[in-house]
Formats: sequence, C-alpha cells, structure tokens
Amino acid sequence: MVEDLSKSPAYDAQFALVTMGGTRNISYNVPGGQFKGVKSLSDTPYNDAEKVLGFTKDVSLFQQTVNGITLEGETGNGLNYAAGIKEAVNFQNGATAGANTQSIRQDARRVVIFITSYDPNFSYFPKYNADGNHPFYFLQRAEHNAAGHISYGNVPGKVVDKANIGGGTSALPEGIYEFTADYQAGYSYGSGRGYEEAALTQARAELTNLNNVDAFYTLGFGPKINYSHLNDLTGKSPQWMNAYHPLESPLSEKIEQENFSIAVAAGTANSGIESAVNKEKDRIRGFVAPIRITELHIWDQLSENVEVNFDPSNQADKNQKLRAEVWKVDAQGKPISKVENPKSEKGFSGFLGFGYWHNNNFLEVGPVYDAGNQTLSLKIGTENFSFPEGYEIRLTVNVKPTVKAYEKYQKNFMDYFDKETERQIIASGGDIGYLDNVNGSNISGTRTPDSTSTVKLGDLRTDQWYLYQKTPEETFHTSSQKDGFYSNEGAYLLYRRFKGKDDPDTPKNKYQKPVIQIEPATLRIVKSFVGTNNSSEELELLKNTSFILKEQIPGSTNYREVKRFFDDKVRYQYCFGISCFRRVKRNQIAWNRQSFNILQTEKELYKQQWMAERSSMFLSINGLIPGRKYQVEEAISASGQNPVIGGSQLHFKKMAIIAGADTGADSKATSETMRLLP
Repeated sequence: MVEDLSKSPAYDAQFALVTMGGTRNISYNVPGGQFKGVKSLSDTPYNDAEKVLGFTKDVSLFQQTVNGITLEGETGNGLNYAAGIKEAVNFQNGATAGANTQSIRQDARRVVIFITSYDPNFSYFPKYNADGNHPFYFLQRAEHNAAGHISYGNVPGKVVDKANIGGGTSALPEGIYEFTADYQAGYSYGSGRGYEEAALTQARAELTNLNNVDAFYTLGFGPKINYSHLNDLTGKSPQWMNAYHPLESPLSEKIEQENFSIAVAAGTANSGIESAVNKEKDRIRGFVAPIRITELHIWDQLSENVEVNFDPSNQADKNQKLRAEVWKVDAQGKPISKVENPKSEKGFSGFLGFGYWHNNNFLEVGPVYDAGNQTLSLKIGTENFSFPEGYEIRLTVNVKPTVKAYEKYQKNFMDYFDKETERQIIASGGDIGYLDNVNGSNISGTRTPDSTSTVKLGDLRTDQWYLYQKTPEETFHTSSQKDGFYSNEGAYLLYRRFKGKDDPDTPKNKYQKPVIQIEPATLRIVKSFVGTNNSSEELELLKNTSFILKEQIPGSTNYREVKRFFDDKVRYQYCFGISCFRRVKRNQIAWNRQSFNILQTEKELYKQQWMAERSSMFLSINGLIPGRKYQVEEAISASGQNPVIGGSQLHFKKMAIIAGADTGADSKATSETMRLLP
C-alpha cells in the first residue's frame, strides 16, 4: 500500500514508522517447581517503543526498514500499546528519525495506522507523588466523572505485579503468579501475556494526546482471539476506573476512526494470507488516501444537432430520461451495478446526495435542464465527501436528432452526390453526410463553430453498448468510433479536491465527445416507357430523362428545389452509399442485383420489364428528412430541349409525387420507400 500511495499523482506521500513491544530483565525464584517471587528486576525506563524512521518519501528505504524489524523473544517481553502511541505523538509534534527525513507537514493529511497481532499486556509504571503514593496518572486525561471534572483514582502506589509463566519443560506449573518488586517510573509493568486492562487504559489515555491528526485506524492481523480488545482502544466504554465513568471516547469525533481486521487462522497457507491481505489492503487504501471533494459540477451544453427527448414540463418523463446515478465499475470503467442509495453505503464518506448546501439546508436538487441555453448541469456541494475506489457519478440524458441535423445531412448528401473523388478525399472513407463544424470541446457557453467542417467520429466510452453493455450491438453501438454529428457543443467536469489537508486543487476536465446518428428517409423511382416504336426511341428518351427533387419549405405550402438528377451516358451508373442513379438497357437487365439490395417486388418488376424488352431507369434518393414532404418532377434534358426522334419532337408529361410522413417523437425514423411507375 505504501508503494501504491507513493505512485498516486494526487498525493505527495511521506511515511514514518514506529515499533512497539516491551522488554525487561527479570529473574524468578522457583525452587523445586514452586514460585517464590522475583530474584531481580531491572529495566531501561520508557524504551518499549521506538521512532524508527520518518518522515521520508524514500519508499525503498521504508520497505527495507520494515523488513529489517526483528521480533523479541518470549522471556520477559510484552506489548505496550501506550508506548507506541506515545512515539506517534512525538512524530505528530515535529520529531524526526533517520537521516534525510522531514518533520510532519501541517498542511498534509495525517493518518495513523495502528497495527498489532495481540492485546496489550505491558504499560509504563507510573511516577510516584511526593507523598510516596501515585495515582493512576494515565487515567487523568481519559477518565471524567459525571460532573465533567478530572477524577483521580487515589490508589496507593501499586507494586504488585503478575507473571504468566510455567508449563512446558519448566518444573513450574503453568499459571499466573503474583509478586512484588521495586518498580521505577518507566519500567515495563504487566504480565507480558494475554490481556491487561491497565495496559489498555494507559493506551487510551495516551491516545488523547494524538489530537492533531486527521485519521486513526487500527488493524488486527492473525487469529482474532489474540486481539479481541483492539476495538476498545478507540471505542466508548464504561468499564474503566469508577462507577461514575461516562461513555467517552479518547479521540475527538472530528478524527476519522475505523477498525480493520485481517483475521487469518493459525496455520493458514501463504496464498490464503496473501489473498486476505490484498482484499483488506484495497479497502484500507480507500480510507487512508481518499480524494476528498467539497464541490463538483458536471456541465454539458447540447449542440444544435440534438434536443432532449422529453417534455421538460412532465416531471415523471424528465426524471426517467435525465438521471444522476452512482455506478460501481470495473478496472476498465464498465458498469457492474448501479448503487441505489449511496448515502447509506459504507465508504461513501460525507456524501449527502445530488445537491448542495444553501442557507444551512441541504437541497437535493438533482440534475437541472436549462431549455433556454440547452445546458444540463449537476452540482454537488458538501463539506467533504469521498467515494471508495471503483465508483463513478454519471449524468445521463436521452436526446434525439434535431431537424437541423437532418437538414445538414441532406445538404451534404446532395452536394457530393455525384462528386466521387472529392467526397472520398473530404470524408476519408466516412459518411459525407456527417460533415459538420460543431467543435464538441467548446465549454465557453457560447456556440463557436470550427472554421472548417470535417466528418466527426465519436470518442470511446460514449455509447450505451460500450458503457452499459446493452445489446444488440447494432442498436446501442452508436457512438464509440462511429461517424455522426457531435451531440455536445462541449461538456466538462469541475471539482474542488484536497490532495493534502488544506491544499485545494480544482481540475476542470473536458468530457469525451459522443456523436449521434440519424436515419434518413429514402425515395426510390423506377421509370420505364410505353408507346415507343423501337429500342432506339426508348434509349433516346432515357438519355433525355431527368428528375428534379423538391422539398416543402417548413411553415409554407411552397416547394424549393433540392437537386436535379440527370445523365446522358446510358451505359454508366452512379452509386453513392445505397443511392444509385442507373439507367438499365433492355439487354443489360441481368445486372448484379445484390449490390443494390433490390426489394423482391422490384426484382419482379425488372423481370417483367426484361421480358417485355423495355429499357428502364432506377433512381434511389437517400439522405432525406423523415416527416418532410417532397416532390419529384420529371423534366426535360439538361440542355433545355425536348428530344427529336424520326423528325418528331417528343414532349414529356410532367409527373409529381409527394413523399414523407410524420415519424412521431421517436429519435429513430423508419426509411421511407416510394416507387413511381408511370
């Protein structure tokens, strides 16, 4: 975990290390397997813990130091929680240990992780008062009476101790034996085995001095029975000292506190231990170094190519199609499950919902749509909040293409209908219909188009197939690496985070650019002739046949010209996407029908024409706007002259067809297919 934290770009991490234990030189008098007290006792005062290293950024040195720790033997040793906490307090107050180390930074997030495999069974022997007695001085800061005043134990100096010895190869039976000895202040005091309540009480008292940190976490490792009282170190408890003891915790409630455990049984294989460690390590990592956030703002301005697919005045419809959600995701950012109530989930520290504080009230506003500016926004503002690793906030909105998007597509389509080379160069093999100048990364709040138009391609992770694995792919894989119109003018995520305790950072990151596709309508025309004398006349007629496509002007009953379709090369064909302009000669009717995806009814039509030895023309016009009305008029040749056959001038009868029908509110329009057979 130390290595992980050191590599995090969000933190400038430094580390310190304290070891704790406890040892004393003691010799027992056990003649003939009987306990007769202590022969001798000596100790170095206040040496049950050590500031080994800190603070340092050198991860290799830190790991090397940890690996170099050796365990003390069993004889005369114990575990002194209070001693370890006392040295942590010294680090808190500016002490250092080792070469090239630094004292604690006041602007840093300061976290203490207290790791043990056993309950405490040593404490430091207290000092005597001038009268020869000593109170349980270590209770003074932790214990209060009901009136809130410091309560002393007023117990005479305790010099009776216990030894948990014997058994095994010793002649002395295993047991707990009391003895008296000449203890000096700072000597290790206690049985050195099992659990000593005095040792825990002293540790709780020392913990009150660790009052300038941001978090204190305990971690028990190994069989849980060996550290069954660890949670009592920080917990509220009435069990110490006297009947008037209140339910009090040594640490301030402002200090984050959590108890962790890697409870592997004795004899567990190394693989099992490693698995348990890795699982809990990831959880601890989220507590130790969260990205603490006080403000978050998601902003998105829709482009002119899309509009929301809901009625803003219909709250139920809006809630369904404009949503703020929290999702659990995998390492690749793909969803695992939606978190229904993140406020109640463990690890979602300080998260109150999708809202912010206003006049001392938290307003759970949720996502907001501004119809005037076509913007979507989500604001979160709390004192501090953080998520565990592997969760994302997502703002989702349902949109549909605008009429303007269809008009752009139609114009591009018609402009390059018969410009094969130019179209290939500009579109680079893409769909020329999506030629556009919307920037997609403009977060200024004003619509500023690019100076040139290009065919747009959606960024990865921008469609429901990729993000939510919705199937079938052909329905939901609509944006990631697909041609289309940018649906956003621009979008960003702005948040205020703290890499250190008081070190604000306000990244403003632009979102990836999704695209939307349209499904244009199609008009198909098949033209053949009757009443001609021979094939030469038919071919002459085809050479001079052209069509004019017109569309109804929105808000008017009048029509305007969109495109003229004509050609005087009977043997040639022009195909563009699925749109083809082809004249079919009677002896050439057996063409590759698959390449044009002709409907079965059209195949039958061509078969009949072939049997009748007629020449025909097939015209398929794509890129049209669903719901818009069109006219297709037959016209004379481009030269403006009617054809002359055998000295007779032929006049064309103008014929018109109106195509198009309302497609409703659905963002996916069904292609219209119209056939004209005069």
